[in-house]
This record gives sequence, structure tokens and C-alpha cells, in this order.
Amino acid sequence: MSLTCRLPSFSLKKLIINGPSSVFIDEEGTWVLEIHVNNIGKGRISNVVMSNVIHLNHISNVNVLSVSKGYALFVGHGITWSIGSLKSEEEVVLSVEITGSFSEAGKQLLGEVNVLGLDPVLDTIVEGPVKDVEINVL
Repeated sequence: MSLTCRLPSFSLKKLIINGPSSVFIDEEGTWVLEIHVNNIGKGRISNVVMSNVIHLNHISNVNVLSVSKGYALFVGHGITWSIGSLKSEEEVVLSVEITGSFSEAGKQLLGEVNVLGLDPVLDTIVEGPVKDVEINVL
């Protein structure tokens, strides 16, 4: 008999729900984004915090539309979402609207996302992958 133990770990997904995939330099765009955080392992993860650094050169507005758990704040060039604890296989969603522009041409990342948490049994930090969406700046 073989036993398989899956430690708590994150699945992280960021989607553009609405907004342009291409913009011109210094042209303001508005994007509605969803960020999904899921504990895909077995066991609870506590003190879960997601951070999203926004890479727009000029930010006009950031509006947190909804969070399924916890609370989110926009400060400086980033959004911090304090989620709290995630049970095994629990998924939470943050919806946000971001308006701003890029000042350089080429493929630009809209931001950089990271999620951290604590495995209370093993006392280790569990860090999710960094994934983001690309905008073509003409």
C-alpha cells in the first residue's frame, strides 16, 4: 500500500475579464481583472497574503470591485489582499478595475503577482507562482 501526501500549495490565476490587449504609448486603458488563489494541496494554509505590483507607468485609478474573503487595499503601485486562512481545495477571488497607461512600446506586463502563506503544521512558508498578463503597447 502506498500513501501519497500532498502538502499545502497554491494555484494562482490572473485573468483579464474586460479591457484591451493592445494600447498605444501613453493611451489610457481600463482593465477589469480577476485574481484566483486556490489551495490545491491537503491541509490548511494560514496568514495568506497576495500582492500585485502594478507595472503601469501612470496609474489613474484602482478600484477593488470585490473580494470573496478578507480585504484588499491599494497603496502606491500595488494591491495587497489579506486573505486569512485557506482550507484544502478552497478558492478565493479578487476582482479589481485598473486604469492607466504605459510609456514604453513593446510587450508589457500589467503587473506582478505573488502569494505567501504559512503551513501551520510544518511551520514553513508556502509561496505561489508568479503569473501575469501581457499587454501589447504600440
